[in-house]
Amino acid sequence: MIQGIKISITPEILRAGGPVAVEATVLGDADEVKRLIASLPEYNYSEVIPRSGDNVFRLNTTVPWEAPSGTFTLDVAAVGEKWNTLYKTTVDISIE
Repeated sequence: MIQGIKISITPEILRAGGPVAVEATVLGDADEVKRLIASLPEYNYSEVIPRSGDNVFRLNTTVPWEAPSGTFTLDVAAVGEKWNTLYKTTVDISIE
């Protein structure tokens, strides 16, 4: 059973066109997690965060150049074999 997802985003303040690293650690039994999906629903954006260890998922990407500045809520969902949501959490991100 999943007890939570710990999210770390680097750098703390993002810039359009700049790099971003997302690390997510699944707390509890991560065996049932088939994929971790990060999304910004208001922008119809989602991306799979690849597994890089037993309970750790990492994604290195670039903030789109057209990303507006502001604070946004990033949804992170642990998804099971049948695309069922096992756990969902949110984190606020800031773009300058």
